[in-house]
Amino acid sequence: EESERVAGMTMTLGILFGKQGELDDALRMGKQALRLFRRVHGDEHRNVADALVSVGGLLFKKGHFDGAMAKFEEARAMYVGLYGENHEQVAVVLVNMAVLLQRQGKSAEALPMLEQALDILRRTLGSNHDQVASSLLNLGGVYLS
Repeated sequence: EESERVAGMTMTLGILFGKQGELDDALRMGKQALRLFRRVHGDEHRNVADALVSVGGLLFKKGHFDGAMAKFEEARAMYVGLYGENHEQVAVVLVNMAVLLQRQGKSAEALPMLEQALDILRRTLGSNHDQVASSLLNLGGVYLS
């Protein structure tokens, strides 16, 4: 229980560093939180998957696209194992992966991920949800590129 709290606080510190633009410190905290969550929960737990997404996002911001994609893929596989293919968290990771691919100029690869994510989000959150609107904007960006 103590290790869980420490992992959570470490993750929160990483998020705060990230919001302040301190990406190196944020990444260090995120990786530490990921290690702690893995130690506490093993490799199949939502907190581990959430930490993977966070670390992936930081790697993406730093321009480490291959490392970011690897974290996103691992998180996606974990969410699918935990919740099934049609879950909001799966959709969120698909959007992250698609945005990364689009940034790399791989719009053709990003498009089916965004379409799948949009479908999941519409079914799980409803068509009027903010995440659905955001996904529509991402999809429009892919069509324009």
